[in-house]
Amino acid sequence: MGAKRTHGTGSLVERPKGSGKWHLRYLTGKDPVTGEWIRKSVTFTATSRRAAEKIAHEHTSKVEQQQAVSSVSTVGVMFNRWFQFLEDRGRAVTTLTGYQKNYRLYIQPALGDVPMNQVGPHHLDSLYSGMLKQGLSPASIRGVHRNISAAYNQALKWGWVDRNPAERATPPEMQQPKLEVPTPAEARAFLAAAIEESPNVGAFVYLAAVTGCRRGEIAALKWTDVQGSTLAITKSIYDVAGAIGVKSTKSGRERFLALDERALAWLDGWKGACEAAAEALGVALLNDGYIVPGWPDGSRPIRLDTISSAVRRVAKRTGLEHIHLHSLRHFVATEMIDRGFSAVDTAEQLGHADPSVTLRVYASARLGRKQEAASLIASLIDGADAPKPLKP
Repeated sequence: MGAKRTHGTGSLVERPKGSGKWHLRYLTGKDPVTGEWIRKSVTFTATSRRAAEKIAHEHTSKVEQQQAVSSVSTVGVMFNRWFQFLEDRGRAVTTLTGYQKNYRLYIQPALGDVPMNQVGPHHLDSLYSGMLKQGLSPASIRGVHRNISAAYNQALKWGWVDRNPAERATPPEMQQPKLEVPTPAEARAFLAAAIEESPNVGAFVYLAAVTGCRRGEIAALKWTDVQGSTLAITKSIYDVAGAIGVKSTKSGRERFLALDERALAWLDGWKGACEAAAEALGVALLNDGYIVPGWPDGSRPIRLDTISSAVRRVAKRTGLEHIHLHSLRHFVATEMIDRGFSAVDTAEQLGHADPSVTLRVYASARLGRKQEAASLIASLIDGADAPKPLKP
């Protein structure tokens, strides 16, 4: 005769008998898509049936409690709790704002009021198809997909759900975009035009072109970050909905970039110009002021939207619309790689945490340079003494 079935626990049996190993099988409700009962099992050790029944009761009670949470909690509740969790963990304001924007614009209208345990892969695929029809790019849709997956992964850890529907969803494929990388001549012409736009814009573009730093990292640079012949990249400025603040770098790591004599001479001359500009307005430049100041004494950083708008004007005026601040990072990366610097060195310069990312991102840009190199080499040997093509 089989083991007695204890009420509320499902089937509980000891296998092999006398081993102290107990197997519990139970139901966790119906699948929201197929309508089939979901069966679960767990194995544990106990010294007696009474002890095993107690453990089984604790386990099923916990499952029932989790089901109660997931059956009444909506996707909106899950995301709001996830946002609070990220904020408590110190997630960057810019990152969190981007997540909240994705939720507000795309996820909440479609899924916000749906119980989170009833969302299946087909719900997400319908959402992604609708976003494609609205003209959103695959990259934007995959960003929303990553947010949904991350929120559900956290809900899994909390025991709110027992599966992540994003794992079986199918976001659109995304091809690696072709990078528009300025040539050295274009970078020099763009810098000259930026200097004509204004001294601050010229300084910002110069720093972007010689360091490859991100926009926020350049804005956060202070004179105290110039340490001998190195430049310390330790912080980044964010500007979200008019709120300006300081956060860590994107990778969360500090890095130190080498400066050559020309860059050091430029910094020395630029500091002198900033001191003269401050003195003309009756103030003194702060020793720890921002290198590209948003205030005469350097006490405030320059606004990121101010710089971006000015750079767009320069690009339009010079006919170099493919150049923007981020493309100067591409310029630095491709020039370093093409001149034999390793992926590790290039990643350190750019602030990439993983050198393989650096190689993957800039591989397509290097193909164009390889074609240029092939043409150059061919032109060097194409002369009167070059062998003539064979006649058929």
